[in-house]
Amino acid sequence: MPAIQMMVLGASASAGGADLLVVAGGSSGGGGSGQFNQGGGGGAGGTRTTVGTILEAGTAYTITVGAGGASSTAVGNDGSSSSFGALLASSGGGGGAAKSTGASNGRDGGSGGGSGGDSSSSLGGSGNSGSYSPVEGYDGGIKDGSGTAYAGGGGGAIENGNTNGYGRGGDGLAWESQGTYGGGGAGAWNSSGSGALGGAGGGGKGDSYNASGYGGTVNSGGGGGGCGGSSKTTGHAGGSGVVILKIATSAYTGTVTGSPTVTTAGSFTFVKYTSSGTYTA
Repeated sequence: MPAIQMMVLGASASAGGADLLVVAGGSSGGGGSGQFNQGGGGGAGGTRTTVGTILEAGTAYTITVGAGGASSTAVGNDGSSSSFGALLASSGGGGGAAKSTGASNGRDGGSGGGSGGDSSSSLGGSGNSGSYSPVEGYDGGIKDGSGTAYAGGGGGAIENGNTNGYGRGGDGLAWESQGTYGGGGAGAWNSSGSGALGGAGGGGKGDSYNASGYGGTVNSGGGGGGCGGSSKTTGHAGGSGVVILKIATSAYTGTVTGSPTVTTAGSFTFVKYTSSGTYTA
């Protein structure tokens, strides 16, 4: 695997390097059954950035875009990691399952999954499973413990789950002009009405007793919403990841595989991979 020389340049990509965004696949929300057995929100995929990374001329860099975690009737499934060369982002951690499954803690990951509901001892999963600095994601939240309890929200790229209210997924990272990525999925709610919202950056909405949520947005790394309600059993799937390269247009070689989307803004070119491929510097 080609090495990436990590050099932080004050002028970013304009100084001859490349800026990178690597987002792993988000996890699915927790599953279960019954009004008082709600699943936690899925953790967002790990989200990593570099500034002014020097790419070696003539070297082909492998890009891997991780899949989102598949829907689950128990603890949410983790997503898959994404990478650009040696720069790796860790998969999101699955949302904790409803108490009926007997396994209600959120899983650790790039961002941690939220805790399952109706269990006073359930915990959210820890983020930054790759132990990176800066961190790649944050922790999942715990359930709220009230009579109309939310399960915990999944962690996002810039904040813990539940930061913006019980059950809410943590928000993702707004990167350059390319959008927001890595939002945590919302935990389910055990009462009627609209469920909790996922974090900005593709986090899925959680179920409520009488309304269905949804999964993480494709190619956002968003976590899926948790399952809840008497007739629901399955947590929502996580969103797949993404890799974006920003480079001075004068330095862009155009030698790519994997059919990335290529756009130009001012003097820069953005190369967005929504599936795996290569870039030759």
